[in-house]
Amino acid sequence: MADKTGYIGRNPGDSSVTVARQTFTASGITTDFTFSSGYVTGYFDLYINGVKMIEGSDYTSSDGSTFSVLNGGAADGDVLEAVAYKAFNATTIDSAPGNFTVGTNLTVNGTSTLTGNTTVGSAITLSSSTALVGSAITLTASTGIVSATAFYGDGSNLSNIISGVGINSGGTNIGYGVTTLNFVGSGTTIEVSGTTANISAGGGGGGAIGTTGITTQTIFSNPNTISEDQMLTVPGSNYGVFGPVSVGAAVTVGAGNTFVIV
Repeated sequence: MADKTGYIGRNPGDSSVTVARQTFTASGITTDFTFSSGYVTGYFDLYINGVKMIEGSDYTSSDGSTFSVLNGGAADGDVLEAVAYKAFNATTIDSAPGNFTVGTNLTVNGTSTLTGNTTVGSAITLSSSTALVGSAITLTASTGIVSATAFYGDGSNLSNIISGVGINSGGTNIGYGVTTLNFVGSGTTIEVSGTTANISAGGGGGGAIGTTGITTQTIFSNPNTISEDQMLTVPGSNYGVFGPVSVGAAVTVGAGNTFVIV
């Protein structure tokens, strides 16, 4: 192993060299030893009682874990020092068995695969391409779109979204949180003004005449003016109001319908 001895300082081709050492004391004649830190084949030295051994002549080391003393083995009481040079080249790293710390910036030109938990201290910046988090989240740098199978939270920091539709009656708010509006009957019109949709029920009687079924009550009332056009055309329906009534709009009574002013 004369051409593969350890370096004093760094191998010029490597960015860093870490040395691992382990000492053994032979108990009886011993040939096989296990180096607990592991080693890279070709970067391993062995000293017995302070004398450096020669690979292939005095010992063998080939599996990255164990080494064997030749020529009858180590004698009882011999002190063996195994030295492993953990050399690596920063341009050819493909794995790291322990923690790996980057002092400043880390640039990855290919694909990064993260199999454990990933903690981001402040922010993730994508200058281009796409980041995939498992099979559920996609971050697309070119469009700024984040896609996921589900989103959770109250959405308080999101903009341009609503949690439901506000319901007003006669301009007075009566509630939020509705996500579906179901229009029943014919002749309904919707006029959108900004973020507000004004809904007028045509066949249902408009703003002046109610045309839904009336249950028995003590007192009934209706406006004394018909100021909006009325389409009284729901099949099988009769219409009526209490008079006197001032009619200031068109009232259309469908075939088979009746309209009575009482």
